[in-house]
Amino acid sequence: MRTGALCAVLGLTLLAGTCWGQVLVPRVAPEAKDLPPLECRTQAVSVDLNNQIARVRVEQVFVNNTGEDLECVYFLPLQESATISRFSYWVKGKEIVGEIREKEEARQVYEQIVARKRDPALLEYAGRNLFRANLFPVSSKEPMRVVVEYSQVCDYDSGIVNFRYPLTAGGSEQKVGQFAITVNLRDQKPLKRVWCPSYPEASIALVAATEAHSASISFEKSKFTPKTDFEL
Repeated sequence: MRTGALCAVLGLTLLAGTCWGQVLVPRVAPEAKDLPPLECRTQAVSVDLNNQIARVRVEQVFVNNTGEDLECVYFLPLQESATISRFSYWVKGKEIVGEIREKEEARQVYEQIVARKRDPALLEYAGRNLFRANLFPVSSKEPMRVVVEYSQVCDYDSGIVNFRYPLTAGGSEQKVGQFAITVNLRDQKPLKRVWCPSYPEASIALVAATEAHSASISFEKSKFTPKTDFEL
């Protein structure tokens, strides 16, 4: 079930300090002690890679173990060519959906919504390759489910298409309870080779044919702490 269309913002301000990757970080008062990122219980990524265009869906579940409701900032590093088509999260079984608006308008709407104790979703681009969203409330009584969908143009050089899914940013690391990524790949030209240099243990299967035009790539791991991005 969806509830009221909420706000997003498009900006060009680069975040100061550490850039996180796929994390939900509590916002605290200036005089308060910083809290660590919330536990990421699951992260499931599905990718439809057709020729040079990748369509990506990211679904994550976070857990607030502090015992109180929090306002948090969700960080997601993206490739420079990425365009977000959907951002939403769930509160008490209701889906909160974001919309893109101008920065100042979005900030004003966000503050008004928080003052009325509703559920805002403020989205913004913070620098070239980082997306962030303010989420409130993040309850300690139920997991927080977040879904992001975006598309991107993959790099192409000398007949090779390169796809990269960012898992780290700014040197930060966060353990994921259960991580899974699946890539369905199709190309109009026969595939000569498909490989994953960043995680060579990933399963790769070409569709059986004299000249294969599609392939499936998957990688799963429990208690996963990424050291590098996922790259094909």
